[in-house]
Amino acid sequence: MGAYIMNFHASPSLLKEVQLAFTGAYPFLKIEFAGTGTPVSNYQKVVSRGLPTGEDLSATAKELLENEIHLSDRMKVGELQDRLRGFFGLRVQVLRKSGNVWLETSRTSDWTLRQQNDHGVALSSI
Repeated sequence: MGAYIMNFHASPSLLKEVQLAFTGAYPFLKIEFAGTGTPVSNYQKVVSRGLPTGEDLSATAKELLENEIHLSDRMKVGELQDRLRGFFGLRVQVLRKSGNVWLETSRTSDWTLRQQNDHGVALSSI
């Protein structure tokens, strides 16, 4: 089957899978979407299979982070927030784990994702 353009809403279940895929890559960070559950703007994506459902949502979320958002250790938190906001049309906040608490990263949004995650590891081991 050839690639084609697919339009669909970023459903709450896709947003949840994006959150899970992100935390899988960075266990001491998490993404919060403001207004999750609210319909967001349409987006187009080139895919080589049908509509994602069930298990395919997890794969779609990982592909989205890698191929559309270009997630990497060197990406700064602010850049990730801007890209996700532009893609989904929702406000995004990255939080860092500190012990048993999740802290906003607004003061350190110029840190890379790797720096943030490593700092979370250090703070959680104290």
